Amino acid sequence: MDFESRTLKLLKTEPTLTNISDKWKKNNKEDVLTQVLNDATILVYELESKKLGEEKDAQTSDGGVTASQVTEGTVSDDEVIEVPELSVREINMEDLPVLIKDKVIYLPIRVMTGDGGLGWDAYFDSYTGIYVSTKDGVPAKSYWKESESKYNKGLASYIMKYNGSYSTGKAQELVQIFEEAAKTYNIDEKILMAVAHKESTFNPTARGSSGSLGMMQVMPSTGARYGLSTDQLLDAEISINFGAMYLSERIDAYGGDLVKGFSAYNQGSVAVNRGSYSTRYASRIIGAVDSINTYLTTNGYGLGNE
Repeated sequence: MDFESRTLKLLKTEPTLTNISDKWKKNNKEDVLTQVLNDATILVYELESKKLGEEKDAQTSDGGVTASQVTEGTVSDDEVIEVPELSVREINMEDLPVLIKDKVIYLPIRVMTGDGGLGWDAYFDSYTGIYVSTKDGVPAKSYWKESESKYNKGLASYIMKYNGSYSTGKAQELVQIFEEAAKTYNIDEKILMAVAHKESTFNPTARGSSGSLGMMQVMPSTGARYGLSTDQLLDAEISINFGAMYLSERIDAYGGDLVKGFSAYNQGSVAVNRGSYSTRYASRIIGAVDSINTYLTTNGYGLGNE
């Protein structure tokens, strides 16, 4: 990158890595400090083969030898010689900026797609995210799974059914938080949603009569042991991630026993270890998970694994 002229030169080559597929979280809700370059010029260089000469029909000489049968080391008239040639073109940035963070340069996906960019293809689905294909002839949509999209749409619809304050967009964001936390802590996202449903009806600022806080109704004293403040417990993403971590720990502690794990989340591990706990809360959560599955299947959303 030439910062003086604000010019970035790219050399288009064959990919060194192929068939890469990964899910990326959009952000972590923190502001990202970047250097912004407006009016940057992006030049793309590409090696092309230039042909010298044209193919001609083989002609037979008087001696019966075709033109292609020539003495070694010579070039016949009908041969085509290909020589590499470096072409250059400028990408239309459409008035979009170039971002720089820690010496890494970021370009808008939009300007990298189509013939005007690098020939990439992009496809966006509001329920599963954006897909990018860098391989010629492979559409980005081919990486999209309809079953996954319908499943996420169903989870968002379930949230809106029980909490009418959510718009479709906000419900989609909440589903993504549940799924990211579930992946991080190896727990089913429907379990997390079931707890949030029964604890707070998906209300991030809920306050329980016993003093519990937030989406997952965590006691301030419990959160404090993990360094979380009251305000943090009222943040939906923090609450869900803490709940996922805490639930996963409780379930693992009892060898995957959901009843004991859910009971420990609600009543504490001491009560479970003593055997003096009620299974009523666990039954409510298991019932809520069943309700989510029923809602998804009866309304045609599926369970995402088709």
